[in-house]
Amino acid sequence: MTTGFDPEAEQEVDFGRYRRLLAARWWVPAGGLVLGAVIGYLVALGGSQVFKATATLYLGQPYSASGTQQLQGPQTNPSSVRQIAHADSVIALESNAIFVDSYLAGLNSQLLGELRWRNIPVATGCTPIRRFWDRTDTGSGERADDIVGIGSWAAASHTSDHARGTTRYAS
Repeated sequence: MTTGFDPEAEQEVDFGRYRRLLAARWWVPAGGLVLGAVIGYLVALGGSQVFKATATLYLGQPYSASGTQQLQGPQTNPSSVRQIAHADSVIALESNAIFVDSYLAGLNSQLLGELRWRNIPVATGCTPIRRFWDRTDTGSGERADDIVGIGSWAAASHTSDHARGTTRYAS
């Protein structure tokens, strides 16, 4: 039988000793904090370079409304996007309705489950989170929901049937 070092042996840790050591030399961590703040401030004052970021966003090949035809154009080529999109331009994008519906349905499900688990009274069939994008209806000027209430969804409907407040119920 060998008597050597056993790495799995239980050892007591004397936290009181560390507390007393820290209390006796409190100035060491306090001085390090102050010194680090001073050095950080001086480095920030000495730097004249301003951070500047650019990004090219390529969302993939667009398809027609039917989803069968690929749309061709200079906007679909990632190398030419740099020439089309300028810093002060706005590009209209269409969101993925299936993703938004699925995400909001899952988020509402988890939120309501958490509220019920914490014994917070919640109305059944409510949909507290209805907006993924911060959109405004251009006609009325009111904020527009991305989905309708989940309680009004038909059982046989598809996820994307509820996009942007337009509900197509399955017959």
